[in-house]
Amino acid sequence: MYPEAKRTCPPSKHCIRYVLHDDATPRRKSHRTSPITPRKNTPQVFPYLPVSDASPHAPFSITSDSLVTSSPFTSSPFTQSPLQHTLPITSHASPFDLPEIVAKIVGYADHIPGSLYSCLQVNRLWYRAARECLDTRILFRNDAKFVQYVRTAKPVARPSHLALSQLTRATAAAVHAMAANVDASQLRHLEMFMCPKFTLPATLLSTALQSLVLLGCSLVDDTALHNIGARCRDLRKLDLRACHLVSDAGIISIAQNCRDLQFINLGRHRDGHLVTDASVRHLGRSGRLHTLGLAGCDVSDEGLWEVTTRSGATLERIAVSNCHNVTDRSVGRLLQMDLAPRLSVLEIKHCRMASLRCVVEFKRRQFARGVCVQLTLDDAQAARMAHAEVAMDVEISKAIFRDLLEWANDENDGDAKWQAMR
Repeated sequence: MYPEAKRTCPPSKHCIRYVLHDDATPRRKSHRTSPITPRKNTPQVFPYLPVSDASPHAPFSITSDSLVTSSPFTSSPFTQSPLQHTLPITSHASPFDLPEIVAKIVGYADHIPGSLYSCLQVNRLWYRAARECLDTRILFRNDAKFVQYVRTAKPVARPSHLALSQLTRATAAAVHAMAANVDASQLRHLEMFMCPKFTLPATLLSTALQSLVLLGCSLVDDTALHNIGARCRDLRKLDLRACHLVSDAGIISIAQNCRDLQFINLGRHRDGHLVTDASVRHLGRSGRLHTLGLAGCDVSDEGLWEVTTRSGATLERIAVSNCHNVTDRSVGRLLQMDLAPRLSVLEIKHCRMASLRCVVEFKRRQFARGVCVQLTLDDAQAARMAHAEVAMDVEISKAIFRDLLEWANDENDGDAKWQAMR
């Protein structure tokens, strides 16, 4: 057996190494001499170069001619001598070349508009990370580009966000062709804004969907809501503004199946008689509702009171503008009894409010809690609101002045009489 070769110094241009010959006698050889070629059938000895588990990359591989070569030893990329095997070995690789760090940086850049497009131009690693982030959100807001996408063969997309905005000329066939090329298993947010010529494709509905915005989609009806309730049980946000074909039947289906619903907006400008107390009273059963939009619906005090008594602890926004059957019987009692302590947005435009004193008291009470209240009133209500605030300020000033007079003229306040002080 041949004895094992050993280094006697760190690699340098004056490093001395051992070379094995046929007589098994190690002889010292300098790097400055001519190269030595090993003979056939001569076992070669490889140096022991440990690689630490903490090192993210192995910057170079150990080759068979690392001991016998025509060139001197190259400087090691490690930060320490190879003889110090007991210490961790790190590389000089930049942290911006690590996929984990690049993924985190790109994730933060995703919140800055336009930053991902700059990340695409850094290098291949950054391009892949930014492209994966961009592929999770698909946005169509141009009819021509949407048709071009449908006609071009694309791989199956797995987005988490999908938005169709103002596609006024897109047909139902084109939308269904696009939906057939989308894997909705990871789709969490779906938005359709002002798309009047097609309805919601059923293939885009899945259990992962949490937010659904169908603003201005005039073809969305109760059938679509039945499909949403059956397939999207974890839905938390539903925006149905200007969906005039939606009625009580579809809303009841949503309320019965989507138990985690936290946001619902049914605001409309026409056909308000299709949404009544029969469906609205079911919306508060989950007890988690924080946004309730009923503007323009045929809702009365009974329906609003039933919703607020069940979800008042979590309600933050209430919109009942243009609900002519809503009066201060429900709104006033809700505010006076402080049933919605988190309420910060209240829209009561064109509601029949006989007195706005309760609104003034509510606004000041929330201000004392550190909550800034946003009110939406019509011109007549705004004038009455200002008058009510002035009247309340005068009343408070008179009460303070009356208390001061009682304190100053009280004979049993414990102070000595002025005659005794003469």
